[in-house]
Amino acid sequence: MKYLDNQTIIKLSEIMGKTIGKSMSLAMRGVYDLDSWLDILNCRAKAAGFKFQKINSDDKIKIIVNHNMGQKWSLWYKHFYTSVIHDLGYKVDFETTNDVVVYTVFNNKT
Repeated sequence: MKYLDNQTIIKLSEIMGKTIGKSMSLAMRGVYDLDSWLDILNCRAKAAGFKFQKINSDDKIKIIVNHNMGQKWSLWYKHFYTSVIHDLGYKVDFETTNDVVVYTVFNNKT
């Protein structure tokens, strides 16, 4: 990842999110919806040793993932997850640091 420029990371992660996200969800859960996708992220984060938090409120779900892999991976996760969540029909906001990705999914479909 360290040899890729930011534009390449963004382009690849968006393409992969649009193609792999749905396939992964269908293969692992048999459905492609927000709940199954968030469950997959939780399981994969824990398997990778990442810290994963899910905070529910009335109109949104906030997910906090601490990956400790650097800014380029934060950029990758931001754009990969955005592609999948938009494909599911939800609005999402992101905040990132070098090691943390925070995304807020709004419960109302767009």
